Amino acid sequence: MADAGTDTAANEKAWIREAQRSDARAFEALYRLHVDKVYGLCLRMTGNVSEAEDCTQEAFIQAWNKLD
Repeated sequence: MADAGTDTAANEKAWIREAQRSDARAFEALYRLHVDKVYGLCLRMTGNVSEAEDCTQEAFIQAWNKLD
């Protein structure tokens, strides 16, 4: 039986491939997987909740726009 980490990594790779084909649901899955970590980093960088929310949103917008 595969462990959860292996399953998550396999799912993440599949979601990336699907998101590269403009699959919004796959990108949403990637967003849900990473949003807490990205937000935490942005909050540490800015020290401000509102700015961290904006930073997080901008990071995911850029990620979507740079999918190849």
